[in-house]
Amino acid sequence: MWKLKNHFSINDKLLMIHADDAGMCHAQNVGIINCLKFGLVKSYSIMVPCPWFHHICDFALKNPEFDYGIHLTVTSEWKIYKYSPILSNQQVPSLITKNGFYHSSVNDLILRANPNEVFQELSAQIEKAFHFGLRPSHLDCHMFALTSKQDFLEIYLELGKRFNLPVLVNKSINKFSKINLDIYKEEEPIIMNSSTHMAYFMQNSIPNLNNYYDSIIDSLKPGVNILLIHPAVANDEMNSIAEEVIDYGVQWRRQELDYFTSEKTAKKLKDCQVQLLSWKNFIWSN
Repeated sequence: MWKLKNHFSINDKLLMIHADDAGMCHAQNVGIINCLKFGLVKSYSIMVPCPWFHHICDFALKNPEFDYGIHLTVTSEWKIYKYSPILSNQQVPSLITKNGFYHSSVNDLILRANPNEVFQELSAQIEKAFHFGLRPSHLDCHMFALTSKQDFLEIYLELGKRFNLPVLVNKSINKFSKINLDIYKEEEPIIMNSSTHMAYFMQNSIPNLNNYYDSIIDSLKPGVNILLIHPAVANDEMNSIAEEVIDYGVQWRRQELDYFTSEKTAKKLKDCQVQLLSWKNFIWSN
């Protein structure tokens, strides 16, 4: 199983601040890179099918000190900014709309996707990452798509076994799933975390994310905690992608960038005696 290295105590408050969506666009890449260089964000994950994959791939190869995984992607949520499969339309027809893009929602994916095509496409994403020289520490998934349905979860686990990589299952925030995750506790490639946090409000105004993240840090319990964020630069590119979007839109992502590159946040983490970690702090143990 995958477990923490031995130098941590059971009383330690451990936090992995992990940035999703690297490769999505240039503004996202810059936001994540700024967070990594500031030092609070210790891990990120890369979307292989996206337009700015090559840019973040180049950064990863030149900066191996930063931990990264593959953000397995089979949905394309933005209205006018779309991603397409690595494989051809003929190879994965059930994964695409009539215009050749991934389905925009997890529900559409559940209704239309052939599981074998999901497996082939995600295998191709990981293989492409390896072809470009990447050596990811783990697998996770975009929009929790691979933990939304039983056969998708089986694919997720099989990919972990096939490529000898741990997969992250966010037990505490994947509440919309009807899968019984408890039966997978002993599954070899899983890191099953019950203390995973991600801002999610679904309201009609931009929330104060500073207050939300302050409350998360204040209430951290001993053990492994994971915080998923999506920091990005607020510029014309990001505005055009996330136009009129509130949850995970441009102002949301800018707030996360500002918060996790703040000396005030660094001091708060220190005052709360939080130790930061990445996937490099986990080891395989028989």
